[in-house]
Amino acid sequence: MPNILEDELDNVRQFNEQLEAEVNDVITSNQRIVRNKPEKAPINWTKGLPTGRVELASVTAVIFIFMWTFGWQLAPFNKVNHLTVSGNEIAESEMVAYSSGIRSLDTIKNVMANREQIEKNIIQSNPIVSGVVFDRVNWKKMDIKVSEYHIVAIVEIEGELYPLLENGEILVESNKYLQENMDRFNLPRILNVEQKGKLVTVATALRRVEPDVLALIDTIELSKDLNRPNHLSMKMKDGMYVKAVASTVAEKINKYPAMKKIIGDQMGTVNLEVGAYFTPETEGNNNIKLDANLDN
Repeated sequence: MPNILEDELDNVRQFNEQLEAEVNDVITSNQRIVRNKPEKAPINWTKGLPTGRVELASVTAVIFIFMWTFGWQLAPFNKVNHLTVSGNEIAESEMVAYSSGIRSLDTIKNVMANREQIEKNIIQSNPIVSGVVFDRVNWKKMDIKVSEYHIVAIVEIEGELYPLLENGEILVESNKYLQENMDRFNLPRILNVEQKGKLVTVATALRRVEPDVLALIDTIELSKDLNRPNHLSMKMKDGMYVKAVASTVAEKINKYPAMKKIIGDQMGTVNLEVGAYFTPETEGNNNIKLDANLDN
């Protein structure tokens, strides 16, 4: 009787051998495919970048310049961190700073590039200011140094007193300093200020008068005579009267202290229109030719 189990076992062995042979064929075929597949090239992360020393130095320099420039724009020492005003006696510091238009964190470059317009703005808002200089004291502070016109006289308009500047301008816009110190100005008061042109001429002349001599003049009356428009009549604080011409008054009135020594205690009028001579108010006293005595 045939052994069915043995026959089936033989069949199983044959099937396994055949299956094993087929698996080996597949593995061999896959290995052959893998061996024949081209290898993938490694990634070159530095491709396109400079490799030489010169190229690397150039790139480094460009990066440094960019970082330095950007950092400079953000740095505090490139800005106006603190603004001060100096050189002013009458102009108010707050008004000068405000009219400049310079604000915190404005760049120094922009301020210096627009300094002419800034100066015009300051002078327009502060008529007593004659000039402006910008000074970078240090990286923390910028200083506006102002120069001022001299006040040479006081004018009265509708009962109010106003300073007359050396350029002939009347400082109508008074400030706290002027209001508090108007009575302290030891300056002459000008009468008859209707004509602007005369004020410019007189103010220019008074600027050349010595301060000590200017303080001796009480009032100056401008001429109303159309035939003698440049003539002046001055009353001195010692009671003397002086007649002069605007074009020569500065040169001659500066010698007034020396004239007084020649005149002595006499009272009268000193005429400086042509030459210089004294006419006493007391009858019987002789005139004194002052210019001849002064030359000696």
